Amino acid sequence: MSERYIGIDVSDNQKVIDWKLVAAEGCQFAILRSVRHSGKTDYQFDANLRGCRENKIPVAVYKYTYAKTNEESEKEAQQVVTLLRENSLVCKVFWDVEDRDYLYKLGK
Repeated sequence: MSERYIGIDVSDNQKVIDWKLVAAEGCQFAILRSVRHSGKTDYQFDANLRGCRENKIPVAVYKYTYAKTNEESEKEAQQVVTLLRENSLVCKVFWDVEDRDYLYKLGK
């Protein structure tokens, strides 16, 4: 039988999160949205990171990408790297490539 890890991914779409409750429910990790489409930090990132740290929930981040070119990809990646450095955060980074309306036209 394989081990099972319970985690969540969150962004400012979920509003304010009660991280103490999340930890009490057995959440073993959280994946936080890092940077919005605008290039600004997710509005709840600081609160979510603080909540995870206070409740000893391991953190990773994700970037929902809208990049259509190498240059746009590099710009988005640098935004994430800057955010990680500003928060002394070393973690996994997930690159979320799923926006059909925006990226699907690029093909495989």
